[in-house]
This record gives sequence, C-alpha cells and structure tokens, in this order.
Amino acid sequence: MPKLGLLIPTIWGSEVPKTEDLLEFCRRADALGFDSLWVISKLFHRNHLAHPMTMLAYAAAVTHRIGLGTAVDLLNIRHPVEMAQQAATLNALSGERLTLGISQGGRDSDYAAKGIPISQRTGRLVEGMRVMRLLWSESDVTFQGKYYTLDQANISPKPQRPGGIPLLLGSTAEASLKRAGRIADGWVNGGRGTPESFAARWTTVTRAAEEAGRDPSTLTNGKLLYTNPGPNRRQAAEELERNLATYYGPGYPMDETACGTPAEIADRITSFGDAGCDLLMLGLPGPDLAKLEILATQVGPLTS
Repeated sequence: MPKLGLLIPTIWGSEVPKTEDLLEFCRRADALGFDSLWVISKLFHRNHLAHPMTMLAYAAAVTHRIGLGTAVDLLNIRHPVEMAQQAATLNALSGERLTLGISQGGRDSDYAAKGIPISQRTGRLVEGMRVMRLLWSESDVTFQGKYYTLDQANISPKPQRPGGIPLLLGSTAEASLKRAGRIADGWVNGGRGTPESFAARWTTVTRAAEEAGRDPSTLTNGKLLYTNPGPNRRQAAEELERNLATYYGPGYPMDETACGTPAEIADRITSFGDAGCDLLMLGLPGPDLAKLEILATQVGPLTS
C-alpha cells in the first residue's frame, strides 16, 4: 500500500491561517508518523498562496523526521541556479529530507512576467535539471548551454545523498511522462485523475525508462489526493469543494477526491495503491488537527 504524506494546507482564501496553526500542523504530522509534507506552487494567484520554499523552511524548523517536498514547483520561471542553492541549503538544514517535484508548467502570464518565451519551456526544463544536478555534485562547474552558462561555479553545502536531491517531474501529458521516465527520479500526478488513469500514466513512465536503458524500479511516484474526513460524505465534500474553488476555481471534479468516513477514504487510498502508487499526498481543506488525527489513527491503519 502507498505511504501517506500530507499537503501543507496553503490553499488560502480571504484569510491567511495563523502561523502557529500551520506550524502545529507540521509538528503533529511529524509526530504522528506521516511520511512527508508537501507544498504546491503558483507564481501568481488571486488569493493568498505561500511561496513553496519559504513554507518548507518553516516546516523544516519545527520537524525532525518527516520528509519535505514540492508538488510541484515551477522550475522554468525560477532560475535553476537559484533553485539549486535554495534547495541545497534547505536540504542541509533539514538533515537531507528534501525532494523536489518540478514541472515546466505555468501560464503564459508567468512566462511573460519573467521575460521567458513559453516556446522554450521544454528546453529550459531539461537544461535546468542538468544545471542543478551539476551544481549539487561537482565543484568549479563550467557549463555552456543554450539557456544557462556557468563559469567555475560552486554551490555548497552539497547534498550528501547519492544522486543529490531527488527530482520528480509533474505532468500528465504523454511527452512529459516519457521525459520523467528518461531523465527524472520519478513522477508526480496532481490532484486530478483516477486510479485507472494513474496506472496508465505510470506505465508510460516506466516503459520510457526501460527504453532509455534505465531500471524502472529505481523510480518513484506520488499522487496528490484531496481529502476531507467526516461522518457525512456530502457535507465533507461540500466543505472541500469550497476550499478547492479558491485555488482551482469552480467545477473541481469531486469524484476524484476522497471524502467521508475513514473506511471510504481508505478504500480510495487502497485503489491508488493497487494502481501502483508509492505515495499519496493527502490534502486537507485546512490545518485541522482533529482531521489530521483521523487520517493518522483511523484511516492509516485501514491501508497498512
């Protein structure tokens, strides 16, 4: 069955949660044995939304064991050298707990604001990944690419894990899935999708890995699953739907979420596990410690 991680609840409407509520959510997640804490990312949004690395730095400071990750950050609109330095620092300060989920996503307005032609997004993603890996593994890096140039560049402290900080690609497009299999350490599926679509996409990733001469068993995957426990499934879904509308807008497919009793949520988790999911990132509508306890003590045992 999949490991259970959590999305730090940074989908905020008109009111930003109290800092202590968010930090206590992270502390309890660590104490309750969840696998990891994750954050989502956008450059621009009409509502409040935390910067991913800033939020993870807060989480790292109040936790000790739990993994930390982005699901996903937008590499192409953040310079890879800067991201490499931020990630290396956070990874070192947290005790080597960081995983970076990245994508070439982003809206036309994001690219325009950064002065980057959107037509360059695939090339910048691939080259940016190479730049970060070089900076994490080598000293005095000299690199001349199409988009980035390094001359005797160094970033330290460097990750101590073999291969550096894991890079997972997030996308559902076929070309991106194949790219994940060829050059990434794994793949992240966002909130939308069914167990059946997840299984099909993961097959695309692993086949691409095999065709590139890589061992698919060395890759990992994750799936964001929005969830809301409650005795009344309809009411729980309505609360979650209101929360998701602040980020995604109206019309989020609620049949692709997991709401209701612990048994109902566990059934959904199990179905993704049967589809080959390694990790589910469970996204609650807010930093509700009571619901966090339900996921840990009532849902988790039903999926182990």
